[in-house]
Amino acid sequence: MNYFSEIIDGLKQEDLLILNELYTNESTCSYKSITKQSLAQNVELSTAIFRKILGRLETLKLINITTGSKNHSVYLTDYGMEAINLITEGANA
Repeated sequence: MNYFSEIIDGLKQEDLLILNELYTNESTCSYKSITKQSLAQNVELSTAIFRKILGRLETLKLINITTGSKNHSVYLTDYGMEAINLITEGANA
């Protein structure tokens, strides 16, 4: 098993909820990103848990958070897309 597979296996249900929401909204690059506020409303997690998960997913390079405006936005990175693809393949196997 490689390092990336280990990372994916360690994802929690809440992590997958956020990754799936970004994938469903096609937030796969900076110009398609959605605001943190909109994402938080869609996933309905507590503020503390939401922030913790975003920090973890960003550290793992599965998401990117863009700054530069009052409202920060979030989108899936290529690694995040690959994680979704591997999880989906594993579920269909």
